[in-house]
Amino acid sequence: MLYAGPAWDLQVLEAAPDSSAKAYAVWVSEIMLQQVRVQTHVRHPYIIDMAHGQTQVATVVPYYERWMKKWPTVYDLASADLEEVREMWAGLGYYSRGHRLWEGAKKVVEELKGEFPKSAKELLVLPGVGHYTAGAVASIALNEVCGAVDGNVIRVFSRLRAIGAYSHAKAASDHFW
Repeated sequence: MLYAGPAWDLQVLEAAPDSSAKAYAVWVSEIMLQQVRVQTHVRHPYIIDMAHGQTQVATVVPYYERWMKKWPTVYDLASADLEEVREMWAGLGYYSRGHRLWEGAKKVVEELKGEFPKSAKELLVLPGVGHYTAGAVASIALNEVCGAVDGNVIRVFSRLRAIGAYSHAKAASDHFW
């Protein structure tokens, strides 16, 4: 995971109230930043700059800040009305991601008794969380030493190792995880 912020941002991230609160905040930012391309430097403690597809990071920050103001904890999101979640997500695209965040919050509160998963492996039980998101959240928020291997990393390693695999194929992903 490439973090493109100054050292004080890392200190703010470390100063989050507890690992569950930090993990929730990072989880929300990771889901919002999927398919994002970076064109400007954004300074926010839980927004980790990533280079992927369509929306600019600068576009996501106001959504993230509104989201966290409205639903600062996983409990708040779990108790939200799905229609409110959809309205808050409007403009980010990929609407199923907002829905899955809401479903994941409900799962944490109702099935996991409010205990946010404590490892990358445990994070995989949340709807919409795959290996990359689990690894990113666990390494950033839970201080777990684990990889965050996305399609770009798989493509590079496939070329280096002369593995003829489509980077988004399950077999390729499984091989590198």
